Amino acid sequence: KNTGLGVKWKPWPYLIDLLEILIASHEVVIAKARQLGISWTIAGYGEWKAKFSEVAKVLFLSQKESDAWDILGKSRFIWEHTPEFMRVPISHDSRGWIRFNEAGEIMALPSTDNAGRGTDAGLVARDETAQHPFGAQNFTAISPAIDSGGQLVDISTINKLDPNNDFTETVEKARR
Repeated sequence: KNTGLGVKWKPWPYLIDLLEILIASHEVVIAKARQLGISWTIAGYGEWKAKFSEVAKVLFLSQKESDAWDILGKSRFIWEHTPEFMRVPISHDSRGWIRFNEAGEIMALPSTDNAGRGTDAGLVARDETAQHPFGAQNFTAISPAIDSGGQLVDISTINKLDPNNDFTETVEKARR
């Protein structure tokens, strides 16, 4: 949006690697820098899961509601720029929820202590996890969906102001 022009997604090798990891892994933790296309790739992956699974619920969580809506907005942008003949019709479209043909849906929520509680989401993507004010409590809320076969994707830049948050600790454990 900063240039006023749509930019075509580029299949950079690390994004192709990321897609292969997403398809093959149940839980994924991504420590990222900004402006690398990671959030756009996750938005596209979530849209793909919602549209092309027999029945699917995708849940995008972020530190604030408007940030979660931004991720859903990326999925919406991708849908709008898909050639007409390849589009799966949308039966519901609001700021925080898109439903495709009664089979798949994407919801966007702020990361509260109980966001996602009771969900049957097949994919939960938590963006900027290190910034979530209720990260640990939120993980507890979504754990049943993950434990019953859902996929968890945690994405974030490292929060240097709070090095003891759950995301930073997870990344540090992975590095060891």
